[in-house]
Amino acid sequence: MQKYFILPIFAAVMSALWGCSNDENMGGDLVPPTDKSSIHVIDTISIRACTLQEDTVYSGNPTYLIAGMIDDPIFGTAEASFAAKFSNTSYEKFYANSVVDSMVLSLGLDTKSRRFYGDSLETVTLSAYRLTDSLSYGARYYQNFDISSIVDPTPVASVTFVPSVSDTLVRMVLSNDYAYSVIKNCLDSTFDANCGGLYFKIESKNCLVRFSPSSKFTEYSIYHHAKGDTSVNAVSFSISEYDPSLNMSSHDYSKSKFYGLLQNPGFANDGFLYLQGMCGTKIKLDFPNLKNLGSIGDSRFSIITSARLLMPVADSADVCEGLYPTINYVVMSGNKNDGKGEFYYPDFGAVQQNAYGSAVAMRNSYSLDYKNRMYTVDFTAAIKTMLEDCGSELAPPYSLVLSSSGRVTDFSRSVICSPSNPDRPMKLVIEYMSFEK
Repeated sequence: MQKYFILPIFAAVMSALWGCSNDENMGGDLVPPTDKSSIHVIDTISIRACTLQEDTVYSGNPTYLIAGMIDDPIFGTAEASFAAKFSNTSYEKFYANSVVDSMVLSLGLDTKSRRFYGDSLETVTLSAYRLTDSLSYGARYYQNFDISSIVDPTPVASVTFVPSVSDTLVRMVLSNDYAYSVIKNCLDSTFDANCGGLYFKIESKNCLVRFSPSSKFTEYSIYHHAKGDTSVNAVSFSISEYDPSLNMSSHDYSKSKFYGLLQNPGFANDGFLYLQGMCGTKIKLDFPNLKNLGSIGDSRFSIITSARLLMPVADSADVCEGLYPTINYVVMSGNKNDGKGEFYYPDFGAVQQNAYGSAVAMRNSYSLDYKNRMYTVDFTAAIKTMLEDCGSELAPPYSLVLSSSGRVTDFSRSVICSPSNPDRPMKLVIEYMSFEK
């Protein structure tokens, strides 16, 4: 634990400045009389950290739909596929004597950020399969959901293409047999029904593609005409906000650089920590010496003005940024040691669900400073709470976990310097005003 002290006069000036801009003003109501001297202290707190594999992560109704396979030289192999129910969003209808002209499916590529990972020159084959049973409204689907029992193994459509940053749509023609099964289902029940939905997967050696479920891009249309009538009508189906969809993913870390660390989880590491999205890996943090901070935790004698967790990212050459981009945003949460749940400090972000329980949004996530190769997490409010939660124990009754903000929607990953890294160690820096007792 390293401490740096600043002269009282300078500290008083800085304290005044902080007092104007510090919304937390932690302990401000208990500041001792102003005639007592104060010292500005910068304290570096020891941290322990380790890499853990994610367990199960809720992946229902994701922002992006992902399919493919990548073979990462650092992180090993990962695969993904997705499924979705489509509803009649055009509110057009079929007739008992409808004749199918064609059925066309369009999948919109992610055009706002990272639309594919891995080898951009690789030819991939995207196939669509009929679901023999519907995905359930209101069900909570996780990334390890076994969908095999409700997938017809015969594809209803396939298309081969090379991912390109200039493409916005991938189109394929579905079989007329599938179109007639949709029509039959709609006529037998209501025109807004469907016969289950579709499952998508990509065959590739090293490429993973990200699609948008937005109805502006992803939909299928059945073009038909009534028997004896030459005019062609279209009924369109897309993924509405009420339709269930999910990403499924799996990871094989047996050939990764950190496989041994995952086999023997603990706080010993090789100087690096490994963070990956799509239910890949997370980082567990522990602060074993909080109880030893003494007066920092006593608001009668100190005011915490700033606390920052500094997490340097390894050299960009080491993380192969060209093919496998570094994570843009990370989220911090707490795991209770009694196993009774996960929580979020206001500093770290929050989980929000819409009225249908389908959308999970992270806010207040922390972006990567690409210039300095650093994630900086604001700990100002949280460190005070952690000190209070220590009570008579040597450490708080929970650990903190660092995750990718795209836990189920992207395969970006970061190699982060651990607290034991000899060159750029992770550290928690606390700045506080220490008053005379």
